[in-house]
Amino acid sequence: MTTYLTASQAARILGLSAERVRQLATAGTLPCVETPLGRLFDADEVDRLHARRQPKGDSGPTLGEPDIEDRP
Repeated sequence: MTTYLTASQAARILGLSAERVRQLATAGTLPCVETPLGRLFDADEVDRLHARRQPKGDSGPTLGEPDIEDRP
């Protein structure tokens, strides 16, 4: 089952603004699904883009991994 993210959720993972995530979708860099409520982003695609953007050895947060502020 595919997990979808909002632009804000994808932006948090990617370390970008939600507006920049929407720009990436418009440019075709980050695929999305258009819905009546806005664009949704496949979590796997977001993770793939995140992995391509990270320096070697720094995986950063992913969908399955909480950010530091979410950890107990």
